[in-house]
Order: sequence, then C-alpha cells, then structure tokens
Amino acid sequence: PIIMIIGGTHGNEPAGTITIKKLIEDLNANKIKIKSGKLILVPEVNYCALKLGLRFILGIGDLNRKYPKKIGEKTNSPINDKIIGLVNNADFILDFHEGWGWHRKNKTSMGSSITPSVTNNSKQMAEIFLDTINKNIKNDSEKFVILTNDKDLINLDRYGHSESTEIPGSLRYYLNLINKDYILIETTGQDNIQPIDIRIKQNEIFINKLLKHNDII
Repeated sequence: PIIMIIGGTHGNEPAGTITIKKLIEDLNANKIKIKSGKLILVPEVNYCALKLGLRFILGIGDLNRKYPKKIGEKTNSPINDKIIGLVNNADFILDFHEGWGWHRKNKTSMGSSITPSVTNNSKQMAEIFLDTINKNIKNDSEKFVILTNDKDLINLDRYGHSESTEIPGSLRYYLNLINKDYILIETTGQDNIQPIDIRIKQNEIFINKLLKHNDII
C-alpha cells in the first residue's frame, strides 16, 4: 500500500511537522526500514505559516478550507492542488493537526480526537488507534475519542465516540467525497497547552501502529 502522512497545514500546530521530520531522519539513517509498500511524507504543508507560528498567512487564508466541496471543483490554490495530486495516488492518508483543548473536557475542541473518513477501513483503523493510544494515557479526561457521524456508535459508547462536525473545504470533506481511506488526528497542543514531547510521542504511536498494521515496517 501507499501510505501518505501529512502535517503542518496550520502553522500553530507544529507537532505533526516535527514528528514527520523525525521519521524522515530515522528512515534516512536506516533506524527504520520499509519492508514493503511506499510512504509519501509531507511535513510542511504550510511552510511560511509554520515559520511564523501563525495558523495561516493573511492573503492566502486557511488551506484546510480550500479543498473541493464537490467532485470536479477547482481550488485556485497551487498548494491544495499539489496535496490533491498526492492523496489521489495514496491508499491511506494520515493527517496530523492540533486542537486547543481536550475533547472529553470541552466538546467544542477537537483536541485529542481521531476522525476517520466514511470508509470501513478507516473506521476499523480508528478503533485500533483508539485502543492503542488510550492505553498510554492515565487521565480519563485526557484520553482520545473517535469523532463520527454514526449515531449508533455515539449512543453505544459516549466515552469512546462523539459527534463529528462536517467542515466543507477541509481535506477530510474532500476525501469523503472520493471515498478515500483517511484519518485525521488532533492532538491537544495549540498554545503549548500540552508539552510538545507528549504530542510527538502520541503521533509516533499512531504512525507506528498504522505502518505495522499495513506491514510497511
């Protein structure tokens, strides 16, 4: 399979960028070896915003609101067009972001959440992620949840699942349109509300689980 891992869409959410760069270093140093498949690694979607520590650059706007809202729609954004070209060739996309709080503490924050696309493979991987990551978190109020629109799941387990909000123009929205396997990871990290080393470690757990599950490493 071709696995794509991206980070740095928003400049005030650096943990994904740092994690992917570390993965690239480990691959180049042969600390991690690919057994099969292929990796597409994009650590800095919004390079300038990351350098300035801003969510997005004025005049360019939020890149995660510029993806097509319907199939065939043009983006008028070279960066978004480049990402679309890459995800179209990938089998599974893992997308790192960061929220300003913990979803279990405040449902208006997407922090510490796992949001799969509508595909069965994505949903199954999200369940595996949830079980794996929460074993490493002691405080129940800081554990991850799966954001979903499946009402049965939400009603069945309110501690493990919560309602997802559709965001037209986001990468997740576009990948749902084309039925791609995708998971959005939101650590809790904006304004360094949680130490960066914790967020990086959490991201590494997700990456290792995904790559091992697909027999990449």
